[in-house]
Amino acid sequence: MNHSDLVSIAAKWLQNKHAVVITEIATLGEEPDAIGWRGSNTTLVECKASRADFLADRGKYFRRFPETGIGRQRYFLTVPGIIKADELPERWGLLELTGRGVRVIRPAETFPEINQGHEASILLSAIRRIGKTAPTGMSIKYYTLETRNRATLGAEVDESFEGGEGI
Repeated sequence: MNHSDLVSIAAKWLQNKHAVVITEIATLGEEPDAIGWRGSNTTLVECKASRADFLADRGKYFRRFPETGIGRQRYFLTVPGIIKADELPERWGLLELTGRGVRVIRPAETFPEINQGHEASILLSAIRRIGKTAPTGMSIKYYTLETRNRATLGAEVDESFEGGEGI
């Protein structure tokens, strides 16, 4: 299982509970593997295909100073055996890929402080990338935009939406 496969799985897992899901978007600041929005609540999923990748992650600025990170809930997604629950940073949850799908090994706790400004900049960057390609009113169940730099944006919109032009 490689990193890209895990990111795709993380996006599908987030889509079950989040209206907007963005993967691998390059912005100034933290670059999430996958992040989802449900109202003002956000869930971050960092995908780790190897133990070395997980251990290297500990040195990131956003891990050492969690109040500068994004995601009210934060998870690592991996295959079994890469990360032990007792090795997780404080408040982080653990997801593992099993034969039946994604299993929550340890639920994430809510982070009291997050970088809401950076979360907003991620959303704005995604909207800017959509530009005029979005269907009028986005009145479809799920819309995915693939960009040139691997980033994807998925947005679920109420099918009864009778709105204005574009986004």
